[in-house]
Amino acid sequence: MVVKKAEKQHFLEDLFIYQTIPLLAHGNLVECTFRCAIENECMSIFHNEASAECRGTYTGYYEGHSLLGYSVTGWNYYLIYDERCPRVTGYVYIGQLDSCFKLHLPNSSLRYPDYNRICTDEGGELMKIDSDEKQQFVAKFLDHFEFKQTIWIFFQGYHYTNEENWYYNNGSIMTYFNWHPLQPDAGTSRALEVVAMKKIDNYAWQDLWSHNYGAFLCERPILEF
Repeated sequence: MVVKKAEKQHFLEDLFIYQTIPLLAHGNLVECTFRCAIENECMSIFHNEASAECRGTYTGYYEGHSLLGYSVTGWNYYLIYDERCPRVTGYVYIGQLDSCFKLHLPNSSLRYPDYNRICTDEGGELMKIDSDEKQQFVAKFLDHFEFKQTIWIFFQGYHYTNEENWYYNNGSIMTYFNWHPLQPDAGTSRALEVVAMKKIDNYAWQDLWSHNYGAFLCERPILEF
C-alpha cells in the first residue's frame, strides 16, 4: 500500500495561489489529501479548515510567495509527499513520469564527476532528459525554485569535441536534444564537454567545459513495497 501525506508549508499561510486546478472538493485535511493522492496530476493542496474547501494544484515546489498568489484568510498550503520518494532524501514524486526528482543547489567545490557520484550515492543517477515531454516537466519543476537565472543546471550528457555523438553516462548515444539556437559549438581538440542549461535561456541546452559548476538534477526510481 502506497502512503501519501500532507506537509504544511507555513510560508504560504493565508495566501492562495490562483491557477488551474485539477480538483475541487469539500472535507477535512485527511479527505483532501486522499483526493489529491488518487489524482495523478495533483501534487499539492490548498485547504481551508473553516469552510472545509480543498483545492489541488499541478505543482508542488513553491519556495515562497508567487506573483500568482493573493491573500485569503484561512487557506493553508500543503505539499503531498509519496513514501516511494523518501522526504528525508529530498526527492519529490513526479506522478506523470512515475519517478523521483531532486535539485542540488550549486557548490563551487563540486564538478560533473561529483554530480554523478552524489546521485549514485543517493540511489539514483544524474538526470537523463531523453524526450520533449520530460524536458517540459523538468522546466516546470525548476520554475518553482528561486535561484539566479544565470546559474548552470547540469544533467546527463557528454562528448569529446572532436566527435559528433553525445553520450549518456552508460555509454549509449543520445538522440534527444533541446539545444539553444547557437549550440552546440564543437571544437577540434579532444576536450571533454558536458550539457547544461539556464533558466534565463528557457532551459535550452548548451555545451560547456566540464570544469564549470552549478546546480544539478538527480533522479531515482520509486521505491517498491
